[in-house]
Amino acid sequence: MKIKHYKRVINSGIRWLSDVPVHWQLGKVKNMASLTPRKPRLSTLGDKKCSFLPMEKLKLGVIKLDEERPISEVYDGYTYFTTGDVLIAKVTPCFENKNMALAQGLTNGIGFGSSEIYVLRPKSSSTARYLLYRLQEDEFMRIATSEMTGAGGLKRVPSDFLLNFKVAIPPTQEQQKIAQFLDYETAKIDALIDEQKRLIELLKEKRQAVISHAVTKGLNPNAPMKDSGVEWLGDVPEHWEVVKLKHVKSISKNAFVDGPFGSNLKSSHFIDDGYAFVIESNFATTGHLDTSSLKQISESHFKTIERSSCSEGDIIIAKIGARYGMSSVLPAISKPSVVSGNSLKLTIDQRFCSIEFANYVLTHLRERGAIEDIVNMTAQPALSLTEMNNLPFPLPRKEEQERIVKSLSEVLQGLEQLASTSQKLTALFKERRSALISAAVTGKIDVRDWQPPEDADLIDSNAAVQMERQDG
Repeated sequence: MKIKHYKRVINSGIRWLSDVPVHWQLGKVKNMASLTPRKPRLSTLGDKKCSFLPMEKLKLGVIKLDEERPISEVYDGYTYFTTGDVLIAKVTPCFENKNMALAQGLTNGIGFGSSEIYVLRPKSSSTARYLLYRLQEDEFMRIATSEMTGAGGLKRVPSDFLLNFKVAIPPTQEQQKIAQFLDYETAKIDALIDEQKRLIELLKEKRQAVISHAVTKGLNPNAPMKDSGVEWLGDVPEHWEVVKLKHVKSISKNAFVDGPFGSNLKSSHFIDDGYAFVIESNFATTGHLDTSSLKQISESHFKTIERSSCSEGDIIIAKIGARYGMSSVLPAISKPSVVSGNSLKLTIDQRFCSIEFANYVLTHLRERGAIEDIVNMTAQPALSLTEMNNLPFPLPRKEEQERIVKSLSEVLQGLEQLASTSQKLTALFKERRSALISAAVTGKIDVRDWQPPEDADLIDSNAAVQMERQDG
């Protein structure tokens, strides 16, 4: 695509907008759309159904319209919108994620949704799809985020800010051309992003398959096999043992423990520049440890909960929540540490079991669903320490474990490099998408002479399906 620029521009007087095409009008969002239009009387809507939109179903470019409700049930307390309205999340973190979409495919042309959604109804001089792109523009997002108000983690974009945000408004036909251009170009970029997402998922599946095969079958494809006696473990090499997890933990005291319970470790115990770190389950689930963000406690309090202490080489396991059972090996850190109440600490007996091999086995156990059978399903899923101790555990001789770990490290490093490259490409494509939208809606590129290729007709006529790909 050859980039063209407007020949005649004028300084807008707005710092974040700078020069704009001379024939564009300076205005505000309220000149383009009405905010949260008044809903008609219930009696005029009739006794029929409408689309219902919970906040979590509002994503960039697409809304999931898989729920219907009688209008009479949702008329009070929910936000009203109709086909052609632009919907935008008003609350963090949905707003920062650009959860906004054009309302299409509504049952009877009517929708009701979360009260945390702003509805923008384009005026006659505005194009809905152009407005949707205008609200995705980086400077608007940056400034709006800085203007959000509210206590704690729940903040909202003020309606006055949204209505009065200054913009440069192209003529209606030019808005349509810009939207058509962006529909086509962003669809191509979205397809590239989807390819990278699929590759990353395939690499994750490959990683898990490689781990599972190595810790249950070994490296010798010709090794005689035997029935492990465990359904999810299947056949294992004949010379391997199948023991219980408690047989590979250290014989030292408190080798396998959970974190402090309830009032033994709470927010009032956390201090700056403390004696000891608190290791939470997000380390177990991500493998990343930023010591600058770890909570800390005093030496005196550490001594009261020292039973839950952990150190380099211990395996930290997520105990509670959707990611229960995920684990990571704790690296060397500069202070004594304890695990939090949402984690478990496992110290391995290194005389006959490799720490890395044990962690790979735990990864396999979780993937195969072995841990699901021993979780307590209450308000939040929580692992039972007693049941964890009795998990079946495949155990070759330590020399073979070390060969397996070495082989896995080499293979997984290659997969991680591919995944890292794919993630970087995804980030670049997203940056390109944002930059293209910003340039088009602020008049930095001129697309008035752009002509859609032959395959653009499908994209233009079926924008909702085209944008569906962004939701993966």
